[in-house]
Amino acid sequence: MPLKTIVAALFEYGLVALGWILIWRLQFSAKAREKRKYAPATLPRWPVDCPSFGLASLCVCLGWFAASVSLAQLIHHLPSLKTDEGLLAIFSGMLSQLGLLLGAIAGMSYLRKNNPRASLNEPTPRPNPSIAKIVTAGFTTFAITVSIVVPVQWLWEQLLILLHLPTTRQEMVEIFFRTASPTRVAMLAGIAVLMAPVTEELVFRGGLFRFLRDRTPRWIALALPALIFAGLHVNPQTLDGLITLAPLTAFSVIFSLAYERTGRIAVVMIAHALFNLHTVIFLLLGLGK
Repeated sequence: MPLKTIVAALFEYGLVALGWILIWRLQFSAKAREKRKYAPATLPRWPVDCPSFGLASLCVCLGWFAASVSLAQLIHHLPSLKTDEGLLAIFSGMLSQLGLLLGAIAGMSYLRKNNPRASLNEPTPRPNPSIAKIVTAGFTTFAITVSIVVPVQWLWEQLLILLHLPTTRQEMVEIFFRTASPTRVAMLAGIAVLMAPVTEELVFRGGLFRFLRDRTPRWIALALPALIFAGLHVNPQTLDGLITLAPLTAFSVIFSLAYERTGRIAVVMIAHALFNLHTVIFLLLGLGK
């Protein structure tokens, strides 16, 4: 077995062990249970009405639509992109994330204009955490996520094999493997580590989960954004990426719980960036499985 595989496996097992230790310490220990009895709510009710949230969501959809139109126009003027899957993936990823981000910013600006209290980080009885505490909470969330996602992914893959369903990776991962240029690999990694965490957390945690949390049963608020998020990583025609459905659902639920617990959207953005960076490093090492 290659040395890099051994080192990577030891690192992964160590990270999983650390995650379970943190779960025990933060959730099940006597100190954690006692602390929860007296801790004030970290993520208060979001005072946004349904019509306003609907218009903000429309801004996000329009941002995504504008990105799709821009990509189509780019392909029309540069037909060579159709045969260059690496470059096409870069432009597609950048435009999609940028469109969603601008849509999310426009939606949030609209909400704040109509309701100044419609902030992603509500003031709470607790003092505002320092940057160091936010980063620490982000790393903690990342470690806990890996400790749960790794066994979920293994069990899900075994189920798919048992049911004779495809276990192919999502298209973007396959393109990442086939992209030989270091510059293109760096750009794809940048999209995954820098752009996607900000955009996706604003939309799914800061937007959809936050809205549903006080208006639907809690399990729906946790499950619905998670299933939508995970489903967007699956190709409905070829079922490429189906292997990520259960792991990414677990991933999303954990992040919603972390956002709810800390009240800081930056915590889950950092955790998301670390998770994607962890994945990119394993891909670069040729350990995509």
